[in-house]
Amino acid sequence: MSPPTVVVGAGLSGLAAAWALSNAGADVLVLESSDRPGGVVRSEKREGFLLETGPNTVRPTPELSRLIETLGLDGEVLRADSRAKRYVDFEGELHAVPMSPGQLLSTRLLSAGAKLRLLGEPFRRAAPVSDESVRDFVARRLGPEVADRLVE
Repeated sequence: MSPPTVVVGAGLSGLAAAWALSNAGADVLVLESSDRPGGVVRSEKREGFLLETGPNTVRPTPELSRLIETLGLDGEVLRADSRAKRYVDFEGELHAVPMSPGQLLSTRLLSAGAKLRLLGEPFRRAAPVSDESVRDFVARRLGPEVADRLVE
C-alpha cells in the first residue's frame, strides 16, 4: 500500500487535483484550514442579490463543463448572463464595470491619472517579471489603481 498523496488546500485547484489523482488510482488526502471547501470562491444571497466573492468569473471551458457533469454538479451551477452588467463596490457605492472605451472614460472608478496611464499602455516597454501574480502583472502594465479597483 502506497502512502497517500496530500493535496494542501480545498480551493478549486486543490479539489480538481485531488479528483484527478483519485481517478488515477492515488490514495488522496485533502487538507483545508477553513471550515468549508471552495477556497475564496463563495456565493451568498443577501437582500435579494447574489454576491460572488473570490474570482469574478470562472471561465466555462469544455474541460470544466465535463468535470462538472462527471461530478453530477450540473444542477448546482448558476450561469450568469454574459451580457449582464458587472458591478464593483468602491467606497461604499456600486459602480458599473466599464465594458467599452466610452464607459472607461466616464467611470468614476478610476482617476484621470489612471485613465491616462491606461492609454499609454501600448507604448510601455516593461520587462516581464518572473513568478509575478496576476495583480502584480496588471499593476506593472496598467497601474496599481486599475489592479486594485478592477482586477483585485
